[in-house]
Amino acid sequence: MGATVVVMNQIITTPAHSPLPDKRDEDLSPQGGAAVNTKPRSKRIYIYWGIALTLLTTVGVFSWLVVVPVLQARSLVRDHLTKRMRSTLYSPPAIGKEDALYCIAKLGGRRRAAQLLHRCLVWCDDGNYVDRSCAISVLARCGDHGVERLRTLARRPGKSLNRYGLNRLAVEGLATSALRNRAALAALQELAKSSNPDPVMQTLAAKRLHQVLYPDIRTKVIDVSSAHKLVALGVGEDSGIRKGLVFLIHRGDEYIGKVRVTTVWKNFCGGTVVERKKPMKAGDDAMTDTTPDP
Repeated sequence: MGATVVVMNQIITTPAHSPLPDKRDEDLSPQGGAAVNTKPRSKRIYIYWGIALTLLTTVGVFSWLVVVPVLQARSLVRDHLTKRMRSTLYSPPAIGKEDALYCIAKLGGRRRAAQLLHRCLVWCDDGNYVDRSCAISVLARCGDHGVERLRTLARRPGKSLNRYGLNRLAVEGLATSALRNRAALAALQELAKSSNPDPVMQTLAAKRLHQVLYPDIRTKVIDVSSAHKLVALGVGEDSGIRKGLVFLIHRGDEYIGKVRVTTVWKNFCGGTVVERKKPMKAGDDAMTDTTPDP
């Protein structure tokens, strides 16, 4: 009996050995749910997230700074100008000076307007004829910035019908701008040279160059100073008049003489008499001499 008590005391006082840890218990969540991965995340996932966010930010900034302004320029041309041109589908559309200057101001000035309209014409190459004609008309009013863009468009390679139409419109825009811009006149002369690889564009440029240098303009004599051999004519800068143009003066079918333009204002011009068969009078007919100088 005594031995039995001693053995029992040893069993009670001997510390129980803790069981080996079960690996499955480590993989269980405290709530007894699915397994929880306690390993640290790889740094690659953070790198991928950074690249993705950078790309998204870049695309957003590019769209806001480049794409959106181009779409706004296209919308402005369509809403403000194209609706006025729908009645002229059978003739080349053109817009007035006031409308062009309004669009240039809305687009942020001549330089910015030329940049946006050029992108609009290149990126939106499927635009209709009236849309592109209106954009070219505004581009022709953007000064030297517009001339550079028009020269680029006129020389843009391509054989598609849309591309050919855009090149032709660019030449027309240069001809319009050449009436008041020396850089446009130089660009038109460059396109008319024999070195032009496109014979169609070369022929068109040569034709428009002749019309710029020798325009067909008709008006009336509005005043005459016989003492100083000065004559005032009823056309000016807005009609494409420039110094050096020669007007033939007629009274009915009778030839009276010639006047060379020496001074140009907005709505009228003045010149000196270079040839006179009879005294000139107010009301005589005047037309430009379209014959090239020998």
